[in-house]
Amino acid sequence: MSTCLAVVTLPLFRRLFSLVLCGLLFANSSLCYNLLGNDTASAASSGLEAASSEITGRELGNPQEIAVPPIIREAPVDLQNALPDDFIVSRQTPYSSGRNEILIVSPSTGTEQRFEINLPETSDSFRLYQASFDKVVINDPIRVVGGESLPSSDQVQAMLESFSIKFGSDNFPESVVLADGTAVEFSATEAIIRSVDGQVIETVTLSNSLSSDEDILSEKSSERILAHRHRSNDCKSRIRNQIYNSGQRAGNISDALKNAISREGKAFAWTLTYGKRALEDSLVAGTRNQTLQQIACKPPVQCNQPERYEGGSVIRTDLFQLPGGRNQRVNIQYEFYEIEDRMEIYVEGRLIDSIPKGSGSTGGSGDVPLNISDGVAFLGIKLIGNEDSNTEWWYTISCSGESVPQQLLEAREIARRLRVVYPGWKESLVESDSCPCTTAEADRSDRFVEDSEFVFHNFVEHYHPGADTAYRSVAGVVQAYPSQAPDLQGAAPLYPGQQCAYDTRGTLITGGTAAGTPDAYAPEITPTNSRLHTTWDTEPADVMTLREYHQTWTPNNGNSCPINVINLEEGAWRGKL
Repeated sequence: MSTCLAVVTLPLFRRLFSLVLCGLLFANSSLCYNLLGNDTASAASSGLEAASSEITGRELGNPQEIAVPPIIREAPVDLQNALPDDFIVSRQTPYSSGRNEILIVSPSTGTEQRFEINLPETSDSFRLYQASFDKVVINDPIRVVGGESLPSSDQVQAMLESFSIKFGSDNFPESVVLADGTAVEFSATEAIIRSVDGQVIETVTLSNSLSSDEDILSEKSSERILAHRHRSNDCKSRIRNQIYNSGQRAGNISDALKNAISREGKAFAWTLTYGKRALEDSLVAGTRNQTLQQIACKPPVQCNQPERYEGGSVIRTDLFQLPGGRNQRVNIQYEFYEIEDRMEIYVEGRLIDSIPKGSGSTGGSGDVPLNISDGVAFLGIKLIGNEDSNTEWWYTISCSGESVPQQLLEAREIARRLRVVYPGWKESLVESDSCPCTTAEADRSDRFVEDSEFVFHNFVEHYHPGADTAYRSVAGVVQAYPSQAPDLQGAAPLYPGQQCAYDTRGTLITGGTAAGTPDAYAPEITPTNSRLHTTWDTEPADVMTLREYHQTWTPNNGNSCPINVINLEEGAWRGKL
């Protein structure tokens, strides 16, 4: 009897002793697993994790959290503290790519985040184009992918240390690409994961619903709560709402990808969790990432009076708004003293000049006059201070030029709204109503009708010199095209239609002064007294140059007709090209 008691009590004693020991050691899970076995270790670990979380408020992924081996339970896809707390804005590079690029760096890890957003001129319709991450450090890479056939930690680290998330026109994730070219593309219903050579690895079903939560609690501190989502005309509030929705959508996709079978699918789930957290950071009051809203809403400096800037061992960038008219001139004076610094000057996405020329840095002072092309609206300056903490520099910038007529400003505003509020309106015509290549084809089509007013009212000579006749979309095929900017409530729809111009041979004119142009409001269905067609299509043509007008109202050649350009350089479009 005593022997049986010893047999029973000894294992029990060992398990009780192990439980106490695990508690005293704060539950090193590997040791607990060896002492207690699978089931007990899982329960002990889960209970201690909950207690630890309640007492310390540590978030999942903290280096001090209890390490649970995958053999006990499947580890969740989390950040494992890969998103450092000390990110600071390193530089904003306006117009280096035609967009605002905000580079944010963590001094402690070297991790970089680069957000590409719209320029201030389009801040009423916020666009997040891409979020790129580089030099990402993962504490426990194997936990990210899981599975039976595990790669090495170095392989997972290499897979995830650099990736980019591309966003669509609705600011929702469109695709993710890893450094090695492995990619995933998202639709409303599925995620398609492809290898570097384009082969489909896996397809995962998605849910298109968004969370209805009005708040997001910051995972970094229980005392910081993200801003409430609410409708407001305030620029920063509207952008916060859009960033919130972008993060929520990224999180939803991440949740679906956690069920992926492939290690690539689980890796992409992790990248979207990372991206979601980075976006959520931009909503926490008082943190470095407020810059996404501040930069998007901050108007550029008006460059009509001399402005002086000075600094030291920093990288400073500024965006300046030019008059935008003719004969524009910019003058930059600088003083770099003895320690060498560098300045770069950007216009419309291009590096047009630098001090010194080429690469490198320079000291001393100088004066740089620049002639800027007519119509250019923005100029960006990046000042790269020397890493020597003793460096000092200053520069001043001034500009001049003919002012832009009010009518041209209004026309450019219409062009801007077509571009950012109704993106894709021209493409919607190309899909179903591309211009026929000849008048004979147009006559046979039930989607086009000859424009009798074209010649009768002398429109041909004024708006399309060199054309003989024109056809437009018939009223029955014109469909409403709604606003694509969800933050602009009540935006009226367009009713776009095609205009196709032909020469005396009956051949489609594809370019030059004679080419037909699409209409935001098709005159075939727009009442004359509404002035919609006149205001949105005709009046801009009265004040813009041909090149500027065709950037927005682009002649259609969706059927790949033979190129037929009339009066591109030889003739003048009402005296101006």
